[in-house]
Amino acid sequence: MSVATQEIPENKYKYGFIYKLEGNGKTYIGSSASKNKNVRFYNHQRDFRNYQKDNTCSYLSSFECLIDNKVRYTILEDWPCNNRRELVEREQYWMCQIPDNCNIRKSYRSQEEAKEYIHNYYLENKEKLLARQSDYYQANRESRNTKQKDYYQANKQSRIDYQKQYYKAKKEALTN
Repeated sequence: MSVATQEIPENKYKYGFIYKLEGNGKTYIGSSASKNKNVRFYNHQRDFRNYQKDNTCSYLSSFECLIDNKVRYTILEDWPCNNRRELVEREQYWMCQIPDNCNIRKSYRSQEEAKEYIHNYYLENKEKLLARQSDYYQANRESRNTKQKDYYQANKQSRIDYQKQYYKAKKEALTN
C-alpha cells in the first residue's frame, strides 16, 4: 500500500467534551472524547455498581455523586481538540470555574506545577519512600547483583573500548 492510499486514523479528540455529574449534593467534573456522549455516564454507573458489588473497580471520586440515584449528567461544552492534553487542560479550566467539586486530583498540571507537586510529595513522604526503597533493595539484592554481573560480562569489551577512547580524547585535550 502506498503512502498516498494509507488511511489516516481519525482524531477521536474532535469529539471531545466536558461534562459534570451532580448528585448527593456534590459535583464532579470530567472529560471524554467519545462520539456517544452518554457512554461516559454509563461507564461511571457501571464502575460504581462493580465497586459496590465486588470491588472489581477502584474507588473514583465520581462515586460521591452516584451514591443516590438522582444523578444529573450535563454536558458543559463540546470541546473538539487535537489531543488529550488540550482536553484535560479544558477540564481543569472547568474544575477551577466550579471550585466546589469532589474531584480528588487535578486533571492537568503544567510542568512547573508537576515539578512542585513531586517535590512536595517527596518532602512529605521522604521516610516512607526511603524505607520502601531500602526494603526493595534488600529483597532484590541477589537478583540485582546477578544482573549487574551478567551485564558486566556481556559488555566487558565495549566498556574497555569506551574507556580507551575516553582516555585518549582526554589526553589529547590536555596536550592541546
